Amino acid sequence: YGVVVLDAYIQATGGAKAYKSVKSAVIKGTFSMPAQGISGPLESYVSFPNKMYTRISLGKLGSMQMGTNGKNAWEISPITGTRILKGKELSTFIKDADFSKEVHWRKYYKSATVVGTKKVNGEECFQVALISTDGDPETRYYGIKSKYLLRLEKKQISPMGALPISVDFSEYKKDGIFISPRKQTIT
Repeated sequence: YGVVVLDAYIQATGGAKAYKSVKSAVIKGTFSMPAQGISGPLESYVSFPNKMYTRISLGKLGSMQMGTNGKNAWEISPITGTRILKGKELSTFIKDADFSKEVHWRKYYKSATVVGTKKVNGEECFQVALISTDGDPETRYYGIKSKYLLRLEKKQISPMGALPISVDFSEYKKDGIFISPRKQTIT
């Protein structure tokens, strides 16, 4: 049933044809870490199939830049310095840079199974357990009524090891041919 939930999300946010029609995108927003007093602009440039450049202003800390040409990925950070990504960190970064990964999720995940339901931000959700082709687990919560992805939980590969993260998606709005979240809250 996990396949049905993922397909319903694709339909609810514009459909496979819409995803496949986009060859590039510019995403602009604000990055903030209120507890640390950090806030600044975020810009991301994505090109099909999985090329990406992102710049995030970290206020007084400077800026962080990251990118991939689809084969290699790099990061320039005031925290970790300049580095080339390798191993699982590289494969995860390239997967996440794929703008249409939702449509061809089977390329990156070997299974998707509904394992229960849970309320997320006031909406009852299907809890979908995914296993990546690398064997890494990821849990997603899709609104039963809205069909939107409302939460993602996984371990983010970083220079400090695998760190658990949770991303809440909210404020879905139509932008051209897509309906997408305007806000992502990472904890």
